[in-house]
Amino acid sequence: MKTIKTAENKPVSVLIISYTRVGKCLAGTILQALSGDAGLSEDAALSGDAGFSEDAALSGDGELIVRRYAYGEDFTDTHALLEANFRDAELVIFICAAGIAVRQCAPFLKSKAEDPAVLVIDERGLHVISLLSGHLGGGNAWCRRIAALIHADPVITTATDLEQVFAVDLFAKENDLWIEDLSMIREVSARILKGEPVGLLSDTAIEGSLPEGLVPVQPGTDSKALPACGIRIITALPEAPAFTRECRLHAKNLWAGCGCRKGVSKERLAGFLQDLLAQHRIPSERLRGFSSIDLKKGEAGLSELAAKAGLPLEFWSAEELNRVSGSRNASAFVKEITGTDAVAERSALLSSGGKLLIPKTARDGMTFALAASPVRLTFTEQ
Repeated sequence: MKTIKTAENKPVSVLIISYTRVGKCLAGTILQALSGDAGLSEDAALSGDAGFSEDAALSGDGELIVRRYAYGEDFTDTHALLEANFRDAELVIFICAAGIAVRQCAPFLKSKAEDPAVLVIDERGLHVISLLSGHLGGGNAWCRRIAALIHADPVITTATDLEQVFAVDLFAKENDLWIEDLSMIREVSARILKGEPVGLLSDTAIEGSLPEGLVPVQPGTDSKALPACGIRIITALPEAPAFTRECRLHAKNLWAGCGCRKGVSKERLAGFLQDLLAQHRIPSERLRGFSSIDLKKGEAGLSELAAKAGLPLEFWSAEELNRVSGSRNASAFVKEITGTDAVAERSALLSSGGKLLIPKTARDGMTFALAASPVRLTFTEQ
């Protein structure tokens, strides 16, 4: 497994599997091309003849880069290799026949929202095939990028790409939106490909030209005037569906500010937060992080809550919190104890840089508030 930094400084874990010496040479060419590509950090040097090599190096900015590289003459169990690395990889490249890649990946596939991008390249490097997770996993983009680097033909079979029409899953990925029902991706794409109108209702503006096939809808439009199928983009509080068939896209822009008594467990905090989200019909996938006052740095329950969710936890001083505007519920008692009058609301506002969405809600010595970060949505030219 190798870690590459993209131009956005996001590490990308890449696994390359080949089965012949010719394939091994091509794998080396790909790694070198990626390392020299603009926006990518320098690669660790290729190892010699080891079938499973694990090399570590430091990139120019000090970030650890690790690679695991395998080829067929020195390993015989692709299943074991994938079992250990498939879920952690973001890009898997097979240099072999497509049938081999399909059979080897099959036991580890879950859904298009979870599977890594998978590419297949013939050992002569003539064709790069986007096999899995073309949109949500970025497979089609990686296919074009690697094909350009090694002067190969990109092979993309996604209908929306071939017809150059709007793809809702690609739009969601590019704008960091969570798709509530993955089955709606197919329905939206099918309707657009057939020339049927698909409505678009968003609670925030979208930059760029409206793609062909989408019909903008204003809030409050009579349901009889709406297309049967539509896309709903939610960046604030969710509302009831407007379309008969609705593809709901949620912004991952919510920060949960938290205050709690000493010793509150992760389980109690998680249960309270889950109930609060359910009350407002907010999916947990919208959470971007947690925040609190620096007095709570030693609270194991709060730290464990953030760690389990895989989200950042930010702490702020009372002085920093007091400079924030937008809080609605001040408490003289809380200020006497902590130095600020609203830990949950002020910390959520400070971390989000946005507006308070759910004001302070208290239960059994715990408080949560939710604030929404500003969201910028953009249509990309097809």
